[in-house]
Amino acid sequence: MRRSNKKRLIPLALALVLALVGAALAVPTINLHIQAIGAGKSEIPNPVVSATFNWQVDSTNPDILTSLEVTIDLSQASLNSGTLYIKFYQGNTYVGKIAYDLSTDAINDGDTITIDAADIQSAVGASDTTLESLFNEFDTVAVVYVGPQQ
Repeated sequence: MRRSNKKRLIPLALALVLALVGAALAVPTINLHIQAIGAGKSEIPNPVVSATFNWQVDSTNPDILTSLEVTIDLSQASLNSGTLYIKFYQGNTYVGKIAYDLSTDAINDGDTITIDAADIQSAVGASDTTLESLFNEFDTVAVVYVGPQQ
């Protein structure tokens, strides 16, 4: 290779390196900060420890539901704010809910909430209050507490 050709290649190679460095600097970066659940600003304890469901049936016709009794076990003496939801699911699909405003009806540890069968029928869209009709609409019941907005 002639010396004059080498002199032309050096500036060309330098320009190519500068172009690549400039292009690399123009790429935006994304910074992720990952933390474990509950490791944020403050932990929010769930006051509902467990719930027991007792299905009450008609004494003369045990195929008809009269009410659902939900006994709530709390990690504290009482709940007097927020909302308690009794939610119904069919598999993983949400079907309906019944809400209790705890600011108007506080509950204490061990209290039992009685839900009328007609309210469950309405919440899940069942045709009547027979066990067959109701349990065709849902197969899972959950208790969800939503605290007051801060």
